[in-house]
Amino acid sequence: MKNIVVLYAMLVYMGSSYGMIANDWTAYTCMNNTFGKLNLSTGVATAGSCAPNYWDLDFAPDGTLYGLSRSADALYRIVDPERGLVQKLVSLPGDSGGDPIALSPDGKFIYFTVGIDATPRTLYKYDLAASRTTTLGVIQAPKAFTGLQFTPDGTLYAIDGYNGTNGTKHLWTINLKTLTATSVGPERFGLAQMSAGGTARSLELAPDGTMYLLITPEAYSWPSNPHPEQYVGTIDLGTGLATIHQDCQITGFDHCDTIAIIVPEPGTMGLVAVGALMLRKRAKGKRD
Repeated sequence: MKNIVVLYAMLVYMGSSYGMIANDWTAYTCMNNTFGKLNLSTGVATAGSCAPNYWDLDFAPDGTLYGLSRSADALYRIVDPERGLVQKLVSLPGDSGGDPIALSPDGKFIYFTVGIDATPRTLYKYDLAASRTTTLGVIQAPKAFTGLQFTPDGTLYAIDGYNGTNGTKHLWTINLKTLTATSVGPERFGLAQMSAGGTARSLELAPDGTMYLLITPEAYSWPSNPHPEQYVGTIDLGTGLATIHQDCQITGFDHCDTIAIIVPEPGTMGLVAVGALMLRKRAKGKRD
């Protein structure tokens, strides 16, 4: 995810103990032809100026943002999201389309799959230093994935969130040596309100260890329900059970395709650390 995840998680814990830090994460997101930001605490999305149409976004440990574009069939380095400066890295292999991406914990590789249907996918690895794509093989899973994310220990998680019979809506772990996928928890993420036609997409690990995703419980249908309600959700990596945050319905966009959480600069975090330590000393002094 990012090389500051563990440190920041500690600061979040210390700060929250004294009312310093609220987990009010903001993420870059995309809705078809609109790039923007999404407040994960409110569900409010606002448009930005970056090049559009990224099916998935993810940060490298050094804070560089990367995206997979379905419209351009390519991987991009998003040099400056605020000003819309991007750099094409490589065209996608295969026919067309693209699925989720995940930056390796060391920031050296982008893992991704390619396709536009719900069949199992071939997993690829793009070497950022060598500018080379390696084919790893077909993932042994019943369906294609709509979200990928590494945790700091190197575990690759995935969700298959396509609608109808195209997705079972499970959380999965992927063994990178054997390319076997193991389901975690029940179908539909254990959500009673998740219909068969509902969808889930994008996995994103926050610095405090919370795994976020985007959940659309109801099915899309034209013309009766062309824009079903979408919500920010979280999922427990141990049980595979998801939670829909009803107070975080997506507004501002019809829907969001992806989330990539923006982490404060290390300098800002240093100030937070000093403040947290000062509060801890003050609290200790009061107890003494």
